[in-house]
Amino acid sequence: MRISLDWLSDYLPTHLSVAEIGERLTATGLEVEKSEVFDALPGGLRGIVVGEVREVRQHPNADRLRVTKVDVGAPEWLNIVCGASNVAEGQKVAVATVGAELYPAGSDKPLVIKKSALRGEPSEGMICAEDELGLSDDHAGIMVLRPDAPVGQPMSEYLGLESDHVLEIGLTPNRMDAMSHYGVARDLRASLLRDGQDVMWTEPTTVDLSSATSGATLLKVEDSAACPQYGALKITGVVGSQPSAEPIQQRLKAIGLNPINALVDATNYAMHALGHPLHCFDASAVRGSIVVRRAHAGETLTMLDGVVRTLHPDDQVIANATEAMCLAGVFGGQTSGISASTTSVVVESAWFDPVVTRAMARRHGLNTDASFRYERGVDPAMGLAALELFWTLIEAQFPEASIEGLDWAHANDARFVAPTLEVSMDRIGRLLGERLSDEVCEGIFESLDIDVVAQKGDLWTLGLPVYRWDVRREADVAEELLRIWGFNNLAEPEGLRVRSQPEPRRNPESLRRVAADYLVAQGLNEVMNLSLTRAAWFAEHPSIPTEEIVHVLNPLSQDLGVMRPTLLYSGLETIAYNLKRQE
Repeated sequence: MRISLDWLSDYLPTHLSVAEIGERLTATGLEVEKSEVFDALPGGLRGIVVGEVREVRQHPNADRLRVTKVDVGAPEWLNIVCGASNVAEGQKVAVATVGAELYPAGSDKPLVIKKSALRGEPSEGMICAEDELGLSDDHAGIMVLRPDAPVGQPMSEYLGLESDHVLEIGLTPNRMDAMSHYGVARDLRASLLRDGQDVMWTEPTTVDLSSATSGATLLKVEDSAACPQYGALKITGVVGSQPSAEPIQQRLKAIGLNPINALVDATNYAMHALGHPLHCFDASAVRGSIVVRRAHAGETLTMLDGVVRTLHPDDQVIANATEAMCLAGVFGGQTSGISASTTSVVVESAWFDPVVTRAMARRHGLNTDASFRYERGVDPAMGLAALELFWTLIEAQFPEASIEGLDWAHANDARFVAPTLEVSMDRIGRLLGERLSDEVCEGIFESLDIDVVAQKGDLWTLGLPVYRWDVRREADVAEELLRIWGFNNLAEPEGLRVRSQPEPRRNPESLRRVAADYLVAQGLNEVMNLSLTRAAWFAEHPSIPTEEIVHVLNPLSQDLGVMRPTLLYSGLETIAYNLKRQE
């Protein structure tokens, strides 16, 4: 998972260095595998500065070349040969100095600027056009800057292009709560609070949709256990082909995503910001209603990758009144996707059952960012927040856009109720090897959104956050205390309570091999067969009930269709095989 530090600062501004942030996150269990610099433009325009053209004269040996003297803030002016017809004395221009690397538009390989001679005249740099800087495809002439551009200023500063640092985090499967910039910022905040540092925590700045009117979309959820929460926000006045704003594009690029258009980019932005997937339907495809249902027998769906897939009756789909539009929580359909003609959208924010979603993704061989999150359980409370962030982005992008309505289907699901857990702080202390003070424990719990509901001596009753699906046992609570308090902060024991020469443990597998070798040495034959055999042997077996036979769903052949419940038949098969070949 890639995390942008610029994006992270939206929630937790900090003056920590990249290395310090990485160390703190790794200590809390979010292992930072590497960090890298992300440039808004390839190369970051390093070595390219603002220059002023002081002299221009015709090249003595070439009609189309000019020889210039350019001031870049160095003690001496640079002699640069230029082929642009619009170069003129007094201009402020972008100058690539010797050693700079240019990444022209449409080229993957850098152009290294070297000191050279062009038709007999020395050239100590290059006056750049926009396409040579990678800013656009324009090669009509050199890029002329504003007259007030400071000579010698790096072009990255002049253009307001800032480099970002990106962390690559190896997230463990249980930490779905940290699969977003908001979630990572939460853990970093807890680490800082542990040390008593002042923390400036900022909640996402969004538009409140709680008062939005309903009724824009007819909504029906047929299986509330598989989809206990579903929201549909209808927005009009958008343009499907319009690109998103440059800052949004830069952040998506920093974490490895390719910008598509303003609508799709907004869903991806909200998901990576808050951890909750969204999906956009072209409102014209939602003919009157949205139905969350199981797929019909033999129903097909052409998905966004252009592949027509036959749906399974256990698949959950998002459909209109006549056909399926999307494989719920996994992959969108082609006919309901965003296109250049899209002018209104219905945005989905839902909570899909992890087991149902995982089965669908495996069944169809799909693994998407959305399914990855739904399979592990997203925070149901973030459903509305993600829609609010989406609308905040769209409202800034499309001033004429308006909300036609917001509809919610919400079941009273026990999984959405914050659980309570009684723990023994003495037992937790024994697990950790040290009894942390009540004050330290309370502070860590507060930073992790764990409420201390009641205290009766050693026994504490804790209110656990819904979004922490992995914290449900006393040992889990001990782990939370340990990862925030820090492994290095635990007191070292006075001595190790282990045998200097531990008693060797008996290995059952080793004993089995010794026994097998002994029996073979006595003249017996050893048979080693596959664990799989043919189902026909057990179709009418008198002592093995049919329901106890374990069948393989996708066997390689009929001879390998079930797990063997006995060695008899596979042994007889081997004997028959050997007798036929006189072995």
